[in-house]
Amino acid sequence: MNLRAALRTPRGVGVAVVAIATFAVGFVPLFAGPGYEHAIASGLIVPTVAAVVSANEGFVDRHALAPESPLVLLGRAVERGVLLAAVAVATALIHGLRVGFCDPLGGLATFGLTAGTGTVLASVVGATTAVIVGHLLPMARRRRRVAAIVAGVAPLATALVAGAYFYFTPAVFAFDPFVGFFSGTLYDEVVDAYRPLLTYRAGTALTIGAIAGLFAAVARSAEGRLSLVRRREAVLGAALALGSATLVFYGKELGHRSGSDFIRTALGAERHGARCDVVHPRKLTEAEAALLARDCDEQLAAVERRLGFAGPERVTAFFFKDAEQKRVLMGAADTYVAKPWRREVYLQLGAYPHPVLGHELAHVVAGAVARGPFKVAARFGLLPTPGLIEGIAVAASPDRDELTPAQWALAMKRLGIIPPLSRTFGSGFLAQNSSMAYTLAGAFVTHQLARGRAGAVRAWYGGVTFEQAFGEPFGAAEQEWLGALDLVALPDAALAVAKARFDRPAIWGRRCPHVVEKLRDEAEACRDEGDLKGADRKLAALLALDTADPAARLERARLAAKTGDLGSMRATVQAMIADERVSVTFRNRAREALGDEALRRGLLDEARSLFDAARLEVLDDDLARNLDVKSFLTTTPARAALFGRLLVGRPEPLASKDEALAATIAIARFVEQGGAVAEDRALARYLLVRRLIDLHAWDDANAMLSTVDVGALAQITPRLQRETARLAILLACVSEPAGRAARVGAALARYREMPPPNAGRREAIERFAERCAR
Repeated sequence: MNLRAALRTPRGVGVAVVAIATFAVGFVPLFAGPGYEHAIASGLIVPTVAAVVSANEGFVDRHALAPESPLVLLGRAVERGVLLAAVAVATALIHGLRVGFCDPLGGLATFGLTAGTGTVLASVVGATTAVIVGHLLPMARRRRRVAAIVAGVAPLATALVAGAYFYFTPAVFAFDPFVGFFSGTLYDEVVDAYRPLLTYRAGTALTIGAIAGLFAAVARSAEGRLSLVRRREAVLGAALALGSATLVFYGKELGHRSGSDFIRTALGAERHGARCDVVHPRKLTEAEAALLARDCDEQLAAVERRLGFAGPERVTAFFFKDAEQKRVLMGAADTYVAKPWRREVYLQLGAYPHPVLGHELAHVVAGAVARGPFKVAARFGLLPTPGLIEGIAVAASPDRDELTPAQWALAMKRLGIIPPLSRTFGSGFLAQNSSMAYTLAGAFVTHQLARGRAGAVRAWYGGVTFEQAFGEPFGAAEQEWLGALDLVALPDAALAVAKARFDRPAIWGRRCPHVVEKLRDEAEACRDEGDLKGADRKLAALLALDTADPAARLERARLAAKTGDLGSMRATVQAMIADERVSVTFRNRAREALGDEALRRGLLDEARSLFDAARLEVLDDDLARNLDVKSFLTTTPARAALFGRLLVGRPEPLASKDEALAATIAIARFVEQGGAVAEDRALARYLLVRRLIDLHAWDDANAMLSTVDVGALAQITPRLQRETARLAILLACVSEPAGRAARVGAALARYREMPPPNAGRREAIERFAERCAR
C-alpha cells in the first residue's frame, strides 16, 4: 500500500491528525518535549482520534462488521492505540531534540500513565463499540457511522463527568480514563501524582482485561450473532471487572477522587464563627482554632466593606496542615482556591492574620453578584474573565506588600513593560506572568472603587459590559487610569525590584517549570535532612536546565559554605554580584550571604561593608531591618558572637522553633546577667518576643514586649522601633475582647508616630488594625 492509499484509511487519517496536532502544540515552550503538559494536550486529542479510528476499522463497509472474532478486533485495537500513542510521543521527542529535554524518562513515564494508556483504552472502547453496535443494530442502518460517533463521544462524556466532579465537590484535581490526570490549576509548578496514577491505571488494565475476557468467551455466528461459548473466560472477565469496580469504589482512599465529607474527616475538626465555618486539622488548640475563625469573620466583613456589598450569609473555609496534605486531599498544592458557587475557600494554615484568606473570601463575596453556574465574572455567564475575577479580589484584599498595586503599576509603566489593559482583562490574562496580571487588574479595579464607582464595579462583575456599567468606553477609562498613575509617589528602589518581579515570562513561556520546581523541592528536602551532597546534586541538575536561576545559584553557594568550601561559595556569590543580568534582589541576597560568611569568620569590617551595600537598594522593609541589625552586630566581636547564631546562622541550622526559643532565652539571660548595654538588652528581648509569637505564646510575648526599651532599639535602627509597634498591634488584636478596641487604637496611634514604611505595608497594617478593632 502506497502512502496516498494509506492516508485514505481510517488508521492513516488518524496517524496524520495526531502527528500534525501534537507537533503543532509542541511549539509552545511549555509543551515542548515529553512532560506533564504534553501528556495533557495529547490526552485531549489522541484518545478521541483512537476511538473513532478503531470504531471505523471494526467494519468492512458502512454496514458490515469485520469478519474477525471480537477478541481479534480487540487485539488490533490495542496495536492501533499503541501506534497512535507512539506517534504523539515521537512528536514530543522531536521537539525535545529541538529545544532540549527536561526529564525525558520522567516525561515518558508520565505520558505512559496518562495519555498513552488512555489512548490504548480509547482504541479498545472504539473496537468494543463497533462490536456492540454491529450486534445490536440491523444491517440496514449505517452502523459504522453510529459506532464512530458513540466511540468519539466517550472521551467527551468522561470529561463532562470530571467537570461535574469539579463542580460538585471541593476537589480541583481530576483523574480521567483517557486524559489520565489533571492537577487542577495552571499555577502549580510541582505536579506529582505517580502513586495514585499507578493504582488508577491498574484499574484501566483490569478494565481492558475484563473486556478481553468477555470477548474471549463469546463466538460469532455466520449471521453475526454473539453467543457465550467459554464460561471459564467469562468468569475471568467478570472477576477482572469486579477488580476494576473495587478500585473505583475505594477511589477516595486511593487518591483518585475526593469529597467534602472525606476532607472533613481527614482534617478532623471544625470551628464555627459568626459567619465562617472553619474546617481545620485536629492538631490546632482551641485557642488557635478560635483565632482562625475570628480571622475569617473579620476578613470577610472587611472585604464586604471594601466592595460595598454583602456576600453569602455563611462561608466554609477549609484549612490544610500544609501544601502536601492539600495536594493529596483536593489538589492545588501551592495554589489557594475558592469555589464561589459552593461558598467555600481552601487554604494552607498560615500566620495570623492569614495573608491570603481575604483574597479567597473576596471571590466568594463577589460571587454573590455574579451570574452563571460558577458565580464568577463570565461572558454569557459561562466563559470566565480571569482579569476581572482576580482584579476584584486584589482590590478587595490587597496583599501585605511593600507597594500598593497602583505603585507597582506605575513602576511597570515607567519600565515600559505595562501591557494594554484590554489584554489583561481579556484572553491575554493567562499569557502574562501571574504577578503582572494580578497586580494590573487589581490596580485598575482599586482605582474605580476609589472613585466611588463600587456600584459600577458590581454591575460589571455581574455580567454587563464595561461601557454599560461605567457609561464610558473601556479605552477612555484606561487612559484616565494611566494618567492618574503619574500622580503616585514611587520609591527609588521600586523600578529595579519591579523589573525582576514582572519582566519575566508566564508559565506558558517557560521551559521545564515542573521539573525545575520539583528539583528545588527535592534539594530543600535533602538539605533539611542533612544530606548536603544530595541537595547539591539536585541543584546542579536544576541549573543544568536553567543555568540562570539565581535562587539555585545562591543556595548552592550556601551549601558550599556549609560543607567548608568557602572558595567556591565566594566565587559564586561574587560572580552574581558582578553580573548585571542578575536582578537587584538576588544581587543583594548574594551580598548578604557573603556578609554572613564574613561575620561568621570574624571579618567584621568586610561584613559591615557588604550589609550596608545591600541595604542601599532594598525595598523590602523586613530585609532592610535584618540588614540593619546585622550591620549593628559588626560593631564589636562580642556582639557578633553573642547574636550571630540566631541572626546569621551556622553551618548547622537550628533544628526547630523550640530550639530557637531556647537559644534566644539563653542569650537573653546572658545579656541580663552580664551587665550588657541597653541596645543588647533591648535586642535580646525583642528577639524573644518574636520567638514567643512564632509559638503563639501571645500572653508571654505581650508581657515581654512591655519590657523592651524601644528607644534603645531605635538606636540600632528606626526600623526595629517601627516593627515593635507593629508587633504591639498584632498582640493587641489577639488579646481578650474586653478593651481590645482601645488597646488596638492605642497601638495603632503609636505606630503612626513612627517613620512611615512603604505605602503598601502601611496600608496593610492599618487595614488589619481597623478590622480587628471592630
